[in-house]
Amino acid sequence: MRKALGILGGMGPLATANFMTQVVESTEAQKDQDHLRIYVDCNSQIPARLPPLMGTAGEDPSPAMCESIKKLEAIGAEVIAMPCVTAHAFYNKIIATATVPFLYMPEIVAKACLNNFPQKKAGVLSTVGTAKFRILLDPMGELNVPCIEPSVSEQDEINRLIEQVKMGGDMAKTAEDFSKVLDAMIERGADYFVLGCTELPIIGNYCDEKYIFVDTTLELAKAAVVACGGKVKN
Repeated sequence: MRKALGILGGMGPLATANFMTQVVESTEAQKDQDHLRIYVDCNSQIPARLPPLMGTAGEDPSPAMCESIKKLEAIGAEVIAMPCVTAHAFYNKIIATATVPFLYMPEIVAKACLNNFPQKKAGVLSTVGTAKFRILLDPMGELNVPCIEPSVSEQDEINRLIEQVKMGGDMAKTAEDFSKVLDAMIERGADYFVLGCTELPIIGNYCDEKYIFVDTTLELAKAAVVACGGKVKN
């Protein structure tokens, strides 16, 4: 019997909507009834993750995340996914709240890199908080996945582009600026790119097909389908 998926969302809202779309599009289905039952708490009022992580003024977002977990479980969620990479910095603080399986996105992404691109070098793109706390880099390092990180100036640009997505900016222009970062990292040895913030796959959709991406949103979506007893579309 299939399990119901709960999405701890709102970080940000567009990334949450994209994740749900990826879950649906990743599911092998011939009719509506073949898809998963999905509960979504898209709580855009969850405090920003970066300020407390970076040591600036900011409210701890973990209580709001815990509240979302409780609400999702109360309405029937049997597996929970959180489509925000940076929010996984608070994983150890919120996991005790969950009484159902909670998918750990960084490990899922690291395994996807290992399985799909063995011995290739990943350009790991993320928020500055994800980079600072090695949310993706440590799981990838544990699996001996070769990585290259953005320079300080490239990281600043990535931060700006992520904010453009949140603000509803011009995606074509955002993708053009993003491509400049990708090209610079390719020159330094990156073979493919981990889109390590769930806003980045939205930009990636507007980029040239020459770039090879590991879409963190898609990898979490496929893992969610499997965890809920569905079948991933080939």
